[in-house]
Amino acid sequence: MDEHPQQSSYISDTWSSKWDAVMTAQKEGLNWLFTLNVGGVAGTLTYASAKQTSVAVTVALSAFSVGLLALVFFALRYYYYEERMFYDFREDVRRFRAEELPWAELIARENARPNKYRSCEIAAWISTSAAVAGIIASAIAIL
Repeated sequence: MDEHPQQSSYISDTWSSKWDAVMTAQKEGLNWLFTLNVGGVAGTLTYASAKQTSVAVTVALSAFSVGLLALVFFALRYYYYEERMFYDFREDVRRFRAEELPWAELIARENARPNKYRSCEIAAWISTSAAVAGIIASAIAIL
């Protein structure tokens, strides 16, 4: 099958973009996990080891831990969503090149794929809320 130059360019650019998204999702997830882990849990544990443990310290540590778990969920879901989009696109390209899928359908399928994921948004909000609760509880513990 002969591809038009625009088709080849589109496939190449989208393919690269899809794989870059998979790698970016993994990198961002790890960065967020590291930041939350170091900033929240380690800080709370350091404070707790120097002072008497209080309800506020326990709440802060619990909140930061929930935030960390939400980010673990976020990172996993985001990575696998992006990976699925990459493999779905790859399969559509294979079918297009085998003349099993018309160009218009390939474009329609790509345009129908989600560009954001509800479960990841919910996990991000849970993590953000937990981090805010952890910060407030930490401030109360210090006061």
